[in-house]
Amino acid sequence: MRDPNSRPGRASRSVRRQVSRSSVRAPRVREEIAKDAEAQRGGSASALARSRRPSPKSKRITGAPSREDVRVTSSSGNVFLDIGFPPGEAEHLLVRSRLMMAIEQLIKERGLTQTRAARLFGVTQPRVSDLVRGRIELFSIDALVEMLGRAGIGLSIRLEPRQRPA
Repeated sequence: MRDPNSRPGRASRSVRRQVSRSSVRAPRVREEIAKDAEAQRGGSASALARSRRPSPKSKRITGAPSREDVRVTSSSGNVFLDIGFPPGEAEHLLVRSRLMMAIEQLIKERGLTQTRAARLFGVTQPRVSDLVRGRIELFSIDALVEMLGRAGIGLSIRLEPRQRPA
């Protein structure tokens, strides 16, 4: 129920009171965060810049459109491995993501709504929504292969030796 003392378009007094007592604050811009960090350390902005160490694999690119130099790190070919997942889990995530992208592409190519896609794949519409939104943790490889099979899409698997890191 609306607070009779509040104005239209404004939160009630009790809500404003709760927010003011909590740790909820307005978002801050990067410069404010850097200034606060500098004040806490008692250092300067140049000390903050020196504290950032580039990856040994990264390359410096000068002449970039921004004020700062851009560092680029070459990929291993598996984004999940690059962001720190263990090799086995990274491979598993890569397979699931490729299957999910294939299903999403199929939906687009056939011009299917989520409801029609759900009927085609033998799942519910919320399940298709999760797939389109990239909720990879909700889908197993088996479920994704089953969905492709129901859509009449065959699957082939190619095995290749992996290079071991030196």
